[in-house]
Amino acid sequence: MSTIFKLAVAAVIAAAVATAAPLPDSSTSLDRRYEPNPSLQANLAFRVILAIIGTALCLVPFRLLWRNGDFAAVVLIVDVALMNFFTVLNSLIWHSDNWDEWWSGAGLCDIEVYVSVPLETIYAAAIFEVIRQLAQQVKLARATELTRKERNRRVLIQAAIIFPIPLVQLLFTWFDLAQRYNVGTIIGCMAVFDNSWPRFVVYDAPNPLFVAASVPFACKYITL
Repeated sequence: MSTIFKLAVAAVIAAAVATAAPLPDSSTSLDRRYEPNPSLQANLAFRVILAIIGTALCLVPFRLLWRNGDFAAVVLIVDVALMNFFTVLNSLIWHSDNWDEWWSGAGLCDIEVYVSVPLETIYAAAIFEVIRQLAQQVKLARATELTRKERNRRVLIQAAIIFPIPLVQLLFTWFDLAQRYNVGTIIGCMAVFDNSWPRFVVYDAPNPLFVAASVPFACKYITL
């Protein structure tokens, strides 16, 4: 808990420094971009603090799941950590509405636009696989542990469920981007896709489908 507390304190200090607006000169005294924005500062602080705390709380489960070989759960935690990392990074870089002082995001945003949607899909797919695995373990009638061959087979099946669609999304991004990227306050780097039907099929449909597919396994787990 002391580590989490230190991380939270560091996040508060970083957020306070990032949101400290410079004193406006006479030419910008009426420009609202230079005025302190309490709601924006609160948004920044909560994003940074909760992302760091949430990631820190995953450390102990990550170690246990890694030792037990729970591949889907480990992938889920790593995915959450990566998304939280980008959340903290983007929030601290683009912390105000003063876009005159913004960094262009070249390099970082070029990477994020390709991985942001796949990371979200991995999140949904990993949750689906965790629920599916729990439903199978509940009905498993055996007192012995899985053999090495069975564990490897389970990992391969889980990887085949989790990663193919995000990989397709990653490759398809090159063809579907409407512009290089966009940047927003607090949010940071954003991908801008066109409005064609492949965009719906490749990017919008997978996550709801994984959620819907999880429901029968969750109900089965509850009834068992």
